[in-house]
Amino acid sequence: MTGRVFGASLKPAWDENKINEFLNKTKGDIIVFIINHDKCINEAGEKVEPHTHIYLEYINPRKISTVANLLEVESNFIEIVRNKKGFLRYLTHMDEKQKHVYKASEVYTNSTQTYELVVRGNAMTDKEIAEWIKQGKGVELLGVVSASRLRTIQSFLHFDNSNYMLDELRLLNDRMEHILSVVDNVEAIANNAVDMIEKGLTSMSDSFEIIATEMMKIRNLALNKKN
Repeated sequence: MTGRVFGASLKPAWDENKINEFLNKTKGDIIVFIINHDKCINEAGEKVEPHTHIYLEYINPRKISTVANLLEVESNFIEIVRNKKGFLRYLTHMDEKQKHVYKASEVYTNSTQTYELVVRGNAMTDKEIAEWIKQGKGVELLGVVSASRLRTIQSFLHFDNSNYMLDELRLLNDRMEHILSVVDNVEAIANNAVDMIEKGLTSMSDSFEIIATEMMKIRNLALNKKN
């Protein structure tokens, strides 16, 4: 079986030197989060043997046997993680209030992102991620939110912005229609006035003809912008 994200629970617990050596060895190739559970109590109230939980995330799929060899254990100690969010939160017993809740600072990692930020990224809704992208903070989510998810949400935002532009154009056209309607009314009034003047007040005829001409220019200009 192959996967990209793996988990392991190992005994005896790793000491700090072994943890740091492993993090340095895998840095740049695998994202690793490690924590020692040394304060757990079972249902009988007895202290559980200290053990080490390890989260490993590869860029490309790997075989379980490859991860087992890396950790120097048998393959049955390795699991393919289907729920990244759940596994990461379990490292500190975030949702296990009946158990000892560990501090985020107790989690070791070779990631450029802190455990807290990665957990937060996995818990973010699409809407929250979209808001970060709109605010120009999308780069901060790289390594926190999967690149494929970021691309998908960014594509939707682009589509939404395109629709926004179309809506703006429709609104502009509606306003232009209104302008044309007003111009038509003014033009009609001016032309009627010219007719009336020609019948009796020829001295003002030129003035109203100019008004009518200007109204025609405005109307033609508006039509050109609309097209």
